[in-house]
Amino acid sequence: MSTSASSFVRLAAAGLLLSSAASASVAATAISESPVAGADSASPDGGAGATIDRGAETPPKRTGGTSGTGANGAAGAPETPAAKPESGGRDRPASDLRAIRESPQEWKTRSIHELTPKDLDGEPAPLAEYADKVLLIVNLASRCGLTPQYAGLQKLYEEFKDRGLVVLGFPCNDFGNQEPGSPGEIREFCTTTYGVTFPLFEKVSVKPGDEQAPLYAALQAKTDAVPRWNFGKYLVSADGVRATYFDSRVLPESPELREAIEKALKGRAPTKPEAAETAPVPEPSPANQ
Repeated sequence: MSTSASSFVRLAAAGLLLSSAASASVAATAISESPVAGADSASPDGGAGATIDRGAETPPKRTGGTSGTGANGAAGAPETPAAKPESGGRDRPASDLRAIRESPQEWKTRSIHELTPKDLDGEPAPLAEYADKVLLIVNLASRCGLTPQYAGLQKLYEEFKDRGLVVLGFPCNDFGNQEPGSPGEIREFCTTTYGVTFPLFEKVSVKPGDEQAPLYAALQAKTDAVPRWNFGKYLVSADGVRATYFDSRVLPESPELREAIEKALKGRAPTKPEAAETAPVPEPSPANQ
């Protein structure tokens, strides 16, 4: 072979080698820049050559209260808040409480007969049912040093109920957790231990605040006083407008409470049937005998 032919063959071979090396370099660069290939070729400890099972990957955690996909399919869109369950009308006491707290002066002249607490069975018990009755409203507790006042309250009720007094008992666990019982336990204790026959109501909170019973918010507005312990007493006039507060130390048999009850009963306008029953029957005259 001539010298020129031999040089041509060597140059051609060198060109093929350079072309192959360039192709390999481009391919290697493309592979190294691919995020998938880089992830799949990385080992957990940072070495190369390990293969990750992509089916075993842990999806990213949601943070900041966002969902993975919003309503328009975009990642990171905020979650739509779950709809709140309907209250079924049980927010009425809260509404009454807000209204009373917003206008306490107005409740000095409004009647508590507008309010509807619940009885011990959880059923609505409108205070309008006690229109024309003088009410003695008491927060009760069955595990208190003052619990024997139940006996005095029952005695007051029996003595004055025919004249128009009604004792209303509201169990309360605000002070020392001294009324923890269920409605059934409260009823059994009251009836078997003290023979209570006056109306009992659902357990309430009497302290000022978001949990205060609307009735006690209204009574606070009327008297500027709230119970500081079990067996606080509100004496309410027959029209439901005027109220006087007696604290726990005033016993049911105390003269000041009894005098206040007598005065309230005298100021009560009797209903027509009671007036007819108590009206004296005239003696027949001798001429008509």
